[in-house]
Amino acid sequence: MKIYFRIFLFAFLSFLSACKVADKIAAIAIRQIKPNYDFNLDSIPPAPDYKNNANWLYLSIPANEEADVFYIHPTSYFLHSNWNQAIDLKSINDLTYYLIFSNQASAFLDIANVYAPHYRQANFYAFLDLNKNGKKALEIAYQDVKAAFDYYIAHFNNGRPFIIATHSQGTYLAKELLKYIDAQSALRAKFITAYLVGWPINSSFLAELKTIQMCQDSTDLGCINSWNTQRKMAFKSFAEKETLVTNPLSWQSQADYIGKEANLGAFFITNPRFSFSQKNLFQGNFEFPADFTTTNDTLIIPHYIGAKAKKGIVEVKRPSNQKNLIMFLKAGNYHLYDYNFFYFNIGQNAKTRIKQFTQNKK
Repeated sequence: MKIYFRIFLFAFLSFLSACKVADKIAAIAIRQIKPNYDFNLDSIPPAPDYKNNANWLYLSIPANEEADVFYIHPTSYFLHSNWNQAIDLKSINDLTYYLIFSNQASAFLDIANVYAPHYRQANFYAFLDLNKNGKKALEIAYQDVKAAFDYYIAHFNNGRPFIIATHSQGTYLAKELLKYIDAQSALRAKFITAYLVGWPINSSFLAELKTIQMCQDSTDLGCINSWNTQRKMAFKSFAEKETLVTNPLSWQSQADYIGKEANLGAFFITNPRFSFSQKNLFQGNFEFPADFTTTNDTLIIPHYIGAKAKKGIVEVKRPSNQKNLIMFLKAGNYHLYDYNFFYFNIGQNAKTRIKQFTQNKK
């Protein structure tokens, strides 16, 4: 019995040691991305003019589908040189398109018209400084998202119903956008659903809304779907008190485990000619090959993984391709893959809700 206890103790201490090392690495990384000055209005990059198509990450022109998706991308700006990204920063814009949009919003491209703005996104460090500089940087980011949405409604929407799809920083900002939509009957009348992914949605936020609440099933309309994906023993969790969650395999919030047979497929884009590292992420040094889009390796894994809605998260087991995943937020937290893991279920559900919305309007 003593021998087993010693083995357990050794393993536990090794685990703690690994956690401490990981925390030290994380602390070093955080120092690399923290701007070396306080936020000030003079340092803000110029606001984008959304009349200029170059200020959009993606535009469906012409609009051939009967419904739209307005997509707000997550954080891709880690440079310490500013609190907010300049709109014309090509290396970051390329990263956002090739490695984020293509792994997330591409799920909607055959289903709806997609409109995705560039915006003066806040530096990742903003989320570690939400009571001071970070909050101000995120307010600038929201100004752009709101301006882009207003321009989209006025010039691109043409009366079509729409979906809001977001991730991480995009979801943080979309919470304010949902309040704006909720307050206007003309917008609510066209609002199909929202996929607010990668940031906690809790009951206190829902209390601020008049009509928009969490979806309860796969065909519910005018409501929110939200999840954060992780393993049971994740080092870091996005769950907060009273975080509400949707299981993207059932589109319900019940705690029942949904097996991987319900998973229509995961989707991953990689490129053998592109090297991604934490170093070039923090320095903004990305060189995408000219033929990047034609040399991609597209990996589709049917019945990829099961999932369970539990305590504010969608809990999954170890993925089959774990060794190939980038664990930016440490072991067990699959924040980067909230869309990838359930890619085809998301697309199919958007299609289902668009069909339901159209039928209800007849």
